[in-house]
Amino acid sequence: MPYSGKFWLTALSLPSKVDVASVNQICKNAQISCYQTLLGPYASSERSVYDITQLVPSPFPPSTYLEYLNTAELQSAIGVSVNYTESNSAINNAFVQTGDYVRGNQISQLAYLLFLGVWVALVYGDRDYICNWLGGEAVSFSIATQSPAYAPFYSAGYADIVVNSSYVGGAVRQYGNLSFSRIYNAGHLIPAYQPETAFTVFTRIIMGT
Repeated sequence: MPYSGKFWLTALSLPSKVDVASVNQICKNAQISCYQTLLGPYASSERSVYDITQLVPSPFPPSTYLEYLNTAELQSAIGVSVNYTESNSAINNAFVQTGDYVRGNQISQLAYLLFLGVWVALVYGDRDYICNWLGGEAVSFSIATQSPAYAPFYSAGYADIVVNSSYVGGAVRQYGNLSFSRIYNAGHLIPAYQPETAFTVFTRIIMGT
């Protein structure tokens, strides 16, 4: 359904009487099934889910930044009192127990941001598996579907992301406040692979150009 302010408020205020435990279990089962069907077989290839060109353990990008983030000088400068850790298995497991990743609504929520006039920019590295650019492109089309004003997004086509006079760093499709960028030769952590391209895209998003 196309967005209007009235629709959004109605959707938020709908009463809900459901068996939370049952819903959590259904979503958890769906998430596990997705993992077993899509992620599991890929993981058996021993290639990184963050960069399809790398075997695990992937040497790039290096993890030296972890030491930097945990220096006393930096922590004092940004006002934190605990060490940085890259991931937390307890938190991840809590998300898994409720099937959080497959619950949906993200598309409609992103479309609502467009309705509010917020810029929505999807940026994907084309060597990333876990957040692959083909899925990202499909998401961009789905967001446009939710907003009739963004129907021209489909026919907008792609334009080069011109980084400098000698380098094209990717391709972008944009209409209004919605854009989808595919960054060439980049894995999950795009700025580590293509710093100048990432900066170019980031600047365009922030400046609204």
